[in-house]
Amino acid sequence: MPLPLKPTDVFDQSLKSLKARIRAHGKDSIDTMEQIEFCLAHENATTTIPLGRRAGYPEKILWQDIWREIERPWIRKRMDLMVKKPLSSPIFRHYFSDATKDEDEDPEWATVYTRSTASDRMTAG
Repeated sequence: MPLPLKPTDVFDQSLKSLKARIRAHGKDSIDTMEQIEFCLAHENATTTIPLGRRAGYPEKILWQDIWREIERPWIRKRMDLMVKKPLSSPIFRHYFSDATKDEDEDPEWATVYTRSTASDRMTAG
């Protein structure tokens, strides 16, 4: 996979660190965790972040302004939909299916969500 067109700071730092280690100690000095960290930074910089940009997600999160950001119409609309219809969210469906699978495999350790009734879930929170 090619290098990212707009590398992130994390990717740049990871690449510099990797190159320095290889120059000093050879390519065999890179351990598995360093390889994984670099691969994650590379995947984020080449795939995840560009897809997020294309979808209109912010490049940086200004935590001091998070409440104002959440009220932006497109974010608010998505959040309201997920609250009212959790199964409309692909991420929720993924974790819900995992939780349901857990319940089938080991009911004692199943998540609280899958053991609650529909009316409990509607009134919770």
